Amino acid sequence: MTNRLFEKIFDFFFKTKEYIFYSLKAKDEYSVHSPLVFDFYTTAVKNSKLSLKEKIHNHFSSFAIEDCNSFSLINSKLQEESDNIIIIIENIHSNIRNHKQWKRLCELDDVFTSIDFFSLGLIIKSSKLIKRQHYILWK
Repeated sequence: MTNRLFEKIFDFFFKTKEYIFYSLKAKDEYSVHSPLVFDFYTTAVKNSKLSLKEKIHNHFSSFAIEDCNSFSLINSKLQEESDNIIIIIENIHSNIRNHKQWKRLCELDDVFTSIDFFSLGLIIKSSKLIKRQHYILWK
């Protein structure tokens, strides 16, 4: 029981630290250089009262919600799909294990763009994106 309590306390402090770093690094639409990401951010994220998942679902036709721990499943899904896929990954900063998996996913060859909204992350594979970029944006 004490190990579980220690783990919860450690996760709380880790998440708090990550949120502080997120709030220092997060940008808005004026720092986004990709037209596709700028359009998505300004139309779907900033100008809508829907939840972030609903906004993404309305803006992209192909998406999946995955847990950060299913790394091999996400990797195989990226390799299967030919183009225009977005994968939503929840709780990317909830603990150190998820955070490491998120970083590892962002470094995959098939990932063109990743967006960190703190509570969830987006991995985008699209032929419209030519430069690999990682964004940390306000939701």
